Amino acid sequence: MSEATVKIVVLKDRSSWADWFDALRGAAGNEGIWDEINPFNDKAIETNMAAPPRPPPTIDELILKETEDRCARHQVDAENWDKDTRPIVEKGSKPVSPQPATFGDVRDYHSALLRDYEIKKLDWTNKLARYRVIRQWLRQTVDTEILTNSTLGLEESKQSSIREVLKALLTKYGSTDTAQITAARRAYSSVLLQASKGGVSPKRWFTDWEKALNRARALKIAEIEGTPVVIEFLMAL
Repeated sequence: MSEATVKIVVLKDRSSWADWFDALRGAAGNEGIWDEINPFNDKAIETNMAAPPRPPPTIDELILKETEDRCARHQVDAENWDKDTRPIVEKGSKPVSPQPATFGDVRDYHSALLRDYEIKKLDWTNKLARYRVIRQWLRQTVDTEILTNSTLGLEESKQSSIREVLKALLTKYGSTDTAQITAARRAYSSVLLQASKGGVSPKRWFTDWEKALNRARALKIAEIEGTPVVIEFLMAL
């Protein structure tokens, strides 16, 4: 698991929001959970807010289930046999009752379920550790009073959600003064202009473009959102 090594910027007021939000995205990106906590992504499901992986059924439970399934299938076959009006010589003997399932019948299936569960459990555990890194990062980079008020202002069920806390911070501190908005617009336009002039590394340009785009989104600049962004991006390529 990577550590958040980006520059520390403390969120104290609206003027520090844009730089802080850039740093947050870098820290969460390093941990691989930005898409889950992005306050603009309401469709994401945070790992720490979702139900943990459920353990697979036990051997005894699988044996019981297999036995029940066999009995259910036998009952259907027996009923169909009774309804069949053909002579026995044509429809054959009546289906016999099935034998109860044994360990050997479910062993391979149980092993596969157990392997799948262990993989999901490990991923879950790793994700939670990454969330703890970002929670600690928030405590280090957000003014204590601001963070406390933002958390307490949420419904109790949402106080454990990093994205909900970020949305609360966004609502209160995401807007900023005209100078910063103007600067963000100019920075975004400048990146697009670089592409038209050529002579810049595509990888470096994309990194600069993404950074400028996220800065604009952090400041809620309406015209740098949705379809216009896609069109501008494609025209710049």
